[in-house]
Amino acid sequence: MPSFPMPFRRPRTPVRAPAASRAAGVGPAPLPRRAGVAAALAAAVALAAPAAHAACAWRAPRVALTVDNDSLTATRADGGYTSGVRIDLFDDAPASGFALDRAVESALGAGLDERCTGAEGGGAALRAISIGQAIYTPRELENPAPQPQDRPWAGWLYAARSWEVLGTDGGRLRSRRLDAAVGAVGDASLARQSQKLVHRILGYAQPQGWDNQLRNQVGVSLNYLERVSFGDERRDLVVHWGGNLGNTQTYANAGATLRYGRALCDLGPGPGATFSGAAAGPAARCNAGSDALRWQVFAGVDVRAVAWDLFLQGDPRRGESAIDPARVVADARIGAAIAQGRWRFTYTLVMRSREFGGPNAVRYPALAFAGATLSY
Repeated sequence: MPSFPMPFRRPRTPVRAPAASRAAGVGPAPLPRRAGVAAALAAAVALAAPAAHAACAWRAPRVALTVDNDSLTATRADGGYTSGVRIDLFDDAPASGFALDRAVESALGAGLDERCTGAEGGGAALRAISIGQAIYTPRELENPAPQPQDRPWAGWLYAARSWEVLGTDGGRLRSRRLDAAVGAVGDASLARQSQKLVHRILGYAQPQGWDNQLRNQVGVSLNYLERVSFGDERRDLVVHWGGNLGNTQTYANAGATLRYGRALCDLGPGPGATFSGAAAGPAARCNAGSDALRWQVFAGVDVRAVAWDLFLQGDPRRGESAIDPARVVADARIGAAIAQGRWRFTYTLVMRSREFGGPNAVRYPALAFAGATLSY
């Protein structure tokens, strides 16, 4: 939000007291011209400072539900990353919190020109507690035998804690997010029960190979994502980079998303904070508020350099895997989102390059899965 200089008038020359009064020390002493100018400038800066601080703010959602599934595409082909469900409960993080929260948020905010604050709770970061489940299967769901030329059966049930700091840097909106997750891989993930229940409800054939899934073990993951927007509230390019460290997956990733729409008040397309105002300059957007109807279409790419993927390289209960995991995997995404106030709905189609190869390895269609997210 631009700040405007205070109107300034040259101070009037003080009325000189009679000589007798001056001699006696009575009457007003003349104010030096330089002191008057300095006092007026100091008052102008003091009035402008609160407006600049209040300009960079964001509005947090309360809850988000994300569903990924290969049946949401036109091909409706099972296999690969076949299903994912995640529920996020957000908190706009007032100043209070555990020492770990404050330490993480301080590290994430280091180096930003300005840290944006919650428009309602006044917090300096967006926190969330999440629960989720991811399911991976081979193509032949009705085959009870081990399938060494395909990926193993696997599931992951997890709980996560995330911290996100939003701000401006170099006149552009920037977001830094850290997500820590821990959970169960194997039969304890309840992936077998979840997939059978969904297939029963939808009338699909029952999967028969879950006795071949990965062995039970604890899965841990630490994920970092940084995003920066180049553009305005009509069109922009969101560049991102980060990585994942853990015994579930270890990789480094980078990519970009090109967006066009009305009131691009976020750094989506995933659920997160909506900017209700930003600093003046190239980052200025949504200063009219975040209750107007917003929409966007987007297309993007994400490239991962993969060092380890438990869901491809883990040991199954029965049989052995004969696949060779790919070290570079790319996703292309297209989608659309519509939002008003806290409500937001996003639909995304994901096309993924080959995740593994090898002699006689099973090939998957390029259109891997689709995702839908509803947040409020």
